[in-house]
Amino acid sequence: MGVAPVSQEELYGIEQQLRWAGNTGDLAHGRRIHRVILGTGLRYNRFVSNLLIQMYGKCRSIKDATEVFRSIARPDFYSYNIMITTFALNGHLDDANALFLSMPTKDLISWNTGLALYGKLGRPHDVKRMLFFMPQHSVASWTSVVHAYARIGHLDEARRMFDRIPEVNTVAANVMLSAYSQAGSYKQALSLFQSIDQRDVISWSGILMAYTQAGSLRGAKRIFDLMPKRDSAGWNIMVTAYAQNGHMSEAKGLFHSVPELTIVTWTAMIALYSECGNLREASFMFDLMPSRNIISWNAILAAHAQDENFTLLKSTFDSMPERDAVSWTTLIQAYGINAKVFLAENTYRKMPLWDLVSGTALLAVYAENKDPDNARMLFDELPERNLLTWNKMVAAVAASTEPKAISDKMPAYDMATWNTMIEGYGGSGNLADAEALFQSVRHVSDSVMWTTMLQAYATCGDVERAEGTFNDMAARDGVTWIVMLAAYGTNARLAEAVRTFEAMPKRNALAWNTIMSACITHGLVDRAAEIFAAMPEPNLASWAALFGAFAHEGNTNFVIEFYREMNLAGEKPDENVFLSILAAFSHAGMIDESLKHFEFLSDHGLAAIKEHYCCIVDVLSRAGQLKEAEKLIETMPFIPDQSALGALLCACKTQSDIERGSRAARLAIDLEPESSCAPLVGIVNIYSENPLS
Repeated sequence: MGVAPVSQEELYGIEQQLRWAGNTGDLAHGRRIHRVILGTGLRYNRFVSNLLIQMYGKCRSIKDATEVFRSIARPDFYSYNIMITTFALNGHLDDANALFLSMPTKDLISWNTGLALYGKLGRPHDVKRMLFFMPQHSVASWTSVVHAYARIGHLDEARRMFDRIPEVNTVAANVMLSAYSQAGSYKQALSLFQSIDQRDVISWSGILMAYTQAGSLRGAKRIFDLMPKRDSAGWNIMVTAYAQNGHMSEAKGLFHSVPELTIVTWTAMIALYSECGNLREASFMFDLMPSRNIISWNAILAAHAQDENFTLLKSTFDSMPERDAVSWTTLIQAYGINAKVFLAENTYRKMPLWDLVSGTALLAVYAENKDPDNARMLFDELPERNLLTWNKMVAAVAASTEPKAISDKMPAYDMATWNTMIEGYGGSGNLADAEALFQSVRHVSDSVMWTTMLQAYATCGDVERAEGTFNDMAARDGVTWIVMLAAYGTNARLAEAVRTFEAMPKRNALAWNTIMSACITHGLVDRAAEIFAAMPEPNLASWAALFGAFAHEGNTNFVIEFYREMNLAGEKPDENVFLSILAAFSHAGMIDESLKHFEFLSDHGLAAIKEHYCCIVDVLSRAGQLKEAEKLIETMPFIPDQSALGALLCACKTQSDIERGSRAARLAIDLEPESSCAPLVGIVNIYSENPLS
């Protein structure tokens, strides 16, 4: 079968289509173009194959990129370099390193690619050694070393290497400027910015970022007004600065002033509304988008995940025209954060292709849910590991063994490693080692590490030293304030919690939920309701917390009224909200309402959990409908627990139903032989009250 010839114009068109697919992340379109190529003589064209590798890499399809690379009869330098970069950008750092080492010969670009790779691996000293081993250098080579030290927070060493560059160009200066900017060191950033002879739009965006990171909105506005040319990055930085400082109306106004709205700008606004807890506006922005790509879909998916609305999260995931590793990983992370470990595992197993990112995400789920055994099994199964994977493994074993036992085996460290170890020591009550590690790296610490140490004190109940750390901090972000707020709230210091909340420079939904939870913990449910009423944008977690508080108090009337308000507000309840509703109805003995709302679960796209079934068993038992209660226990898709069987057993005692009570007691003993005392006492009580039986 022959192949169709291709003209130069057609080749140019294919090149542009592949670049467009890669830049927009449109994997489906890229595959369509690939199928066209396979029907032409270009299927063996090395230039086109290199473009395909690049496109698949940008679309995060490692399998497709690898297959194309292997199909090239004689890969050139560019083929190797782009494949190494593709591996590195998608987190397959070990594969990238193996391919780099296997190259028969290396050009300068190959060496520079290797430098960037080891920088991503968090191995700046190896980058430095490679630099001096290289047969020749370029400014890009030196810049890779600067970037390697900057990415792990070693700004002093990064600056020393920067000062050794024979001829600094704008690109190198921008890398150092970006390092200062991300660290919030705006004075050093400004000094470097002023020394750059030929500033480009990246230089201006870098100094703009420095002011926003330092919290100087006025300074950022002044820089923004001075910018000779603004790209989408500059507009996005300024919009973000307004939003993060609580000026959403100004952020929205600036967004509508952007001369050319791109998908990136739209997606940035979705992310900003999500960070502020305003899911309604995030969804509205998403619906308004003239076109969407996989990144936009992932942004709204992340918004639903942050709002902990699993119904919308799953329906959005199911509605996506295509999914990448980020989509699957977002779902895994959302389930993990909310202790839905089985769903996280199930999602991971359903993935069409496992990668390092998704594997690390599931490892993080095990770490967050204190499951070191499964974490170890998964860690040993992973074909490759990067620095983040090692850090998650350290976090997973932190509560059961010394995190140092794992960290000692690590090929490299970064700030996250130290933060994880401090968090692990704090979580296991080992403040002495947490403090020792903090003091040993304090000279390179950032606000995240200070906040981690603050959290360690709070976790161990040492509020005084947490307070001292908070007061010593040179800069505090929103997370720091919330950690201190939670420390007061969980340690019976409500007055200090209220003062901290009132002193916060800006408050997001998490801050409001934290002070509300503090009031609930102290039994001040009415005060919590007042806080809820004052919240600018309550999220699902806010509703669920107050539902739970009033259900616990047995305030059925409020739960019913609150449920009506929730429906009017357009907020969809989740499993926890329904559990509070069913518990309230059960407490009040309202059997019809309980059964009706149990049926409502499926109407909201929710699957009943074991606790829902137990509530219905309880209400049926209270109403004397013992046959129906027993039937539900027998047919429920879960192993019944002692609460359900206990409710039935108590009702059998009241109704003198010895036969059914005996079956319930035997089942309870069979399921938990070590906890057989309570069921035995229950059945003895039934017989003692019915001696003729």
